[in-house]
Amino acid sequence: MGAETVVTMELAPARDGTRLRLTHRGFEDEASARQHEQRSPQILEHLDEHVRSRG
Repeated sequence: MGAETVVTMELAPARDGTRLRLTHRGFEDEASARQHEQRSPQILEHLDEHVRSRG
């Protein structure tokens, strides 16, 4: 099992909707942090598509 990490999501009103600020901390090392950073855009894109499909 990997290290326990903490994900914080902050929502704020924006002119065109809602702005999401996601912070992910507590990685064991830089390599693990970089690996997650590389995957984040795809995960957030999937989340965006899901939210938009719900209207």
